[in-house]
Amino acid sequence: MKPVSSLFFISAIVLVMASCRKESSFSNTPELKFKEYVATSDSLKIVLEFTDGDGDLGLDDGDTLAPFNPSSFAYNNLFLYYQTKVNDSTFTYFLKNGQDTVRFWYRYKNITPVGQKKVLEGELIASLPAPYSVPGIDSFRYEIFMLDRALNRSKSVFTPVIK
Repeated sequence: MKPVSSLFFISAIVLVMASCRKESSFSNTPELKFKEYVATSDSLKIVLEFTDGDGDLGLDDGDTLAPFNPSSFAYNNLFLYYQTKVNDSTFTYFLKNGQDTVRFWYRYKNITPVGQKKVLEGELIASLPAPYSVPGIDSFRYEIFMLDRALNRSKSVFTPVIK
C-alpha cells in the first residue's frame, strides 16, 4: 500500500457527462446528489448527479487568473473531504499528522452547453486511486461539494459509510 501522504499528489480522473433540458426549474447554484460508489481493489468511483440552472460548470485550461489562479481555492471545482467515524453517529475530518485534512480536490473541464439554453443535468464520476482510505480506519465517508464559475457553492452531500 502507498502511504497516505502520497494521496495528495496522485492525480485522479474526473469524468463529466452532461445533458441539456428544455425547461429550467433548476437553481443557478449547482446541486449535487449522491448516486452510488463502486469500490474495487485499485480505485473508488463516486458517482454524483448534478444540476445547474445557468450551466456555468467547469473551467477552461486558460482559466488561471483570479479567482481561478493556481494558488486559489477556486482553482479547483470539485472537493472531497475524508471523514472518519468517531462514534455511532458522529464523523470528523481526518487530520494527516494532526495538521492537514485528507482531501481530494479536482478541476474538471468546462461543460457549458452551446446555445441559448444553458441548463445542465448529468452525472459526474470522481475516481480516487487506491488506497482511498487510511490504514487502520474501518469506517469512513466523504463530504463532497462543487463550485461553479460564479463561485456558487453547492450544498455538501455525503457518501454512505464505506467500510
